[in-house]
Amino acid sequence: NYEDVSRIDSMIAEVVAERRMPPWFAEGGAEKFSNHRGLTTKERSLIVDWVRAGAPKGDPEQLAQPPVFPQGKWTIGEPDLVIGMKRPIKVLAEGYMPYQYVMLKHRFEHDTWVSKLEIVGDNPEVLHHCNVFFLRPGKAFESSQIVAGKVPGGAALDLEPGVATLIPKGAILGLQIHYQTNGTAVQDKVSIGIVFPKAPVQKRFRSAIIEDKTFAIPPGAGHHRVAASYTFEEDVVSGGVFGHMHLRGKDVTFRATYPDGRSEFLLRVPNYSFDWQMAYAFKTPKRFPKGTRIDCVAHFDNSKFNPFNPDPQRTVRYGLQS
Repeated sequence: NYEDVSRIDSMIAEVVAERRMPPWFAEGGAEKFSNHRGLTTKERSLIVDWVRAGAPKGDPEQLAQPPVFPQGKWTIGEPDLVIGMKRPIKVLAEGYMPYQYVMLKHRFEHDTWVSKLEIVGDNPEVLHHCNVFFLRPGKAFESSQIVAGKVPGGAALDLEPGVATLIPKGAILGLQIHYQTNGTAVQDKVSIGIVFPKAPVQKRFRSAIIEDKTFAIPPGAGHHRVAASYTFEEDVVSGGVFGHMHLRGKDVTFRATYPDGRSEFLLRVPNYSFDWQMAYAFKTPKRFPKGTRIDCVAHFDNSKFNPFNPDPQRTVRYGLQS
């Protein structure tokens, strides 16, 4: 409301003018991505000029209706199935918390299609991110078994009608949880909310992970290149892309090369932020025929000039935590 905004109007003008808010790090805007959060130059100028004019309240009769946010615990609506941890995890007040792995006590008795999935923690201020995956007894784990994740700036899995992800018969769900300490010792339990499709499933949603686990970033390297690729073995319709790095992440680019030799850039993030790890959803889904190769190139800053770098003197290799 006006009272809340007027108290911090100078800060709002500053972060809007400097393009720190709304958070958006990709090249390209609403013409390319359906979840674009940015403002036009005209919209930014309007906000800054309003603050410079003393942030007048204006005509109450023309006051816009406030946005309506989901009520309760879930943003996906009331789940059809909720699976939660039986015992809480103790999160330290300070120091390092290793990744926590939890198997949820629910076995899927049938192949189960899922159209929405949300990860919710009791203490979101310490839950940095969480991945949910399925495991099948007696079978090796593959990266394609990751179902969904919760990351800073991200949203719940919410697929369009006719699209769903599959949890196979006999599987159980596991959690990979990353906690960050904040000065207060707390306990946390994570719950998974699942919504089943209400329309016939026509397409299966899956994730393809492109990664290189063999890299080594030398001490002091300010622009170290790491590249990886993935080739589709069948025709694919892609809804978007998501890049993930840690504190030394600098930039990331995705390019598609088609079987006929054509290529196009899918995503450029020239200034990666560990604090805002968002997916970028294509405004128009991309069709990749069998044989299309997706190339990912990232650069890392392991120098002393990176203010987020915990130790520029060490060689950095692949790892799950920062």
